[in-house]
Amino acid sequence: MPEKSQASPVGTAGVVDPIGGELVKENATLQAFFAPGGGLQFYTRAASPISAELIASTGHYISSRAPYGPEFVGAVKLIDTVPGAPPVSTESINIKVGAAYKQGKKTIYYGTMPTKCPKGGFPLKSELTFNTGETVTTLYKAPCPKK
Repeated sequence: MPEKSQASPVGTAGVVDPIGGELVKENATLQAFFAPGGGLQFYTRAASPISAELIASTGHYISSRAPYGPEFVGAVKLIDTVPGAPPVSTESINIKVGAAYKQGKKTIYYGTMPTKCPKGGFPLKSELTFNTGETVTTLYKAPCPKK
């Protein structure tokens, strides 16, 4: 992939696959890339024992209501391994998304932080909706960076 297409360093995804009636856990690698036409694609690679390489999810940013900034809307594909077996489950995702590159003497940033931090930190909200229709929401205040 071209260097300017990378939208994140390599992160991890904890996945579980029911192989032969036993739950097999693996830490897959995960990396974001800029998608054609805008948005992001997340390339996932599980080496062993699951052994899979794929674009596991895609998404894009939309405007959000205050007190939040841009909102990322994405979908994680349902990953089947063996016909008739349950799909792979994702237990955790750990990735930092953000990128910058030089264009001549100018730096092009994909995302930036506000110059002032709100009292108490930056409000964050994650909302996950599962195939069952259940939605889980988590609120968090990210601490202000040190000067």
